[in-house]
Amino acid sequence: MYDIESLYEARSVDDACRALAADPQAIVVAGGTDVLVKCREGKLAGAHLVSVHNLTEELCGVRLEQDGTVWIGPITWFHGVTTSPVAQRTVQTLCDACDTPGGPQLRVSGTIGGNVCNAATSADTASTLLAYGALLDVRSVRGTRTIPIGEWYTGPGSCVRERDEVLVGIRIPRASYEGWTGHYFKYGKRRALEIATMGCCCLVRLSADKARVEDIRLAFGVAAPTPIRARGAEDGVRGLTVADAAEKIVAKLDRDRLLDLGVGADFWHTRAYPEAGVPALAVSDGPSGLRHQRPGARDMADSEPATCFPALATAAATWDPELVERMGAAIGSEARAQGVGVVLGPGLNIKRSPLCGRNFEYFSEDPLLAGTLRSEEH
Repeated sequence: MYDIESLYEARSVDDACRALAADPQAIVVAGGTDVLVKCREGKLAGAHLVSVHNLTEELCGVRLEQDGTVWIGPITWFHGVTTSPVAQRTVQTLCDACDTPGGPQLRVSGTIGGNVCNAATSADTASTLLAYGALLDVRSVRGTRTIPIGEWYTGPGSCVRERDEVLVGIRIPRASYEGWTGHYFKYGKRRALEIATMGCCCLVRLSADKARVEDIRLAFGVAAPTPIRARGAEDGVRGLTVADAAEKIVAKLDRDRLLDLGVGADFWHTRAYPEAGVPALAVSDGPSGLRHQRPGARDMADSEPATCFPALATAAATWDPELVERMGAAIGSEARAQGVGVVLGPGLNIKRSPLCGRNFEYFSEDPLLAGTLRSEEH
């Protein structure tokens, strides 16, 4: 059941902009693969939708501009990008990335523009478009503006696009793809129907004899609240021969150091290896709030001040996923403020008896409720 208050089918981009400006509650929908799910879950209850689904003449397709820029319409299906002859000749790595979301059904209904506007750091096109230095054109009744993709993301699920702005074009300049080749790596528990637990796009420009790395771009999704470039790693191999670059990457962390990563520098910190671009991470106990020990503290009684939220069983008793999501966001904000990289999350195991102990770490004996709330807090 979809709780939709109104649906307006725009006749043109300008018409869509006017409709969005006229209704302060209206949001854009194209493929609907994310928006409709949120409507069904109640996150967008009573939604006012402005559909650009049928604006194919203005917003669909892949073409090569006279100056060599690759233009991609935001309502182009993932499959449409993957199979586009223009895209295959120019931005093949983006074609590869667009061939990984969900399954075949999703890829002929989900759009590349929706993937960008949802601003999820796990989006399969996010790291690849970042590596290609894409330019995003958005339009409203106020006019059109261009936003470099490096300035697009502001946090998990948020971006600089205003509610009443329509993404009208994704552009990749010729200099950003000509002479470059690469690959998109998607990591997950399954090979299909999976949201990335890590996404990495590697683009390389080799010398004419293919022996030297003239330039390199490494972009990651899920590794941070927003897609990021690994500029330290890029600087470390730029200009090297291919053989030296490979040797340097492999040699940075020998077996003992890789094992040390799992041991940690102390109880609450991982080891740092600056020469390998691996920072130290602070971890914290949870899951109802941070318990981040002060530097040099002997036990958790001496922790940095932080908000203490109700026990998870209490939160679960509200049956309110939005409330739990807000709790998770607040804990995440405090973690970032205190420099904490990892927080102990709620357990997903089902507690069969109140006598098991440590019930504050679990939501419920109900599997649906526990699974739903755990996904919201994360």
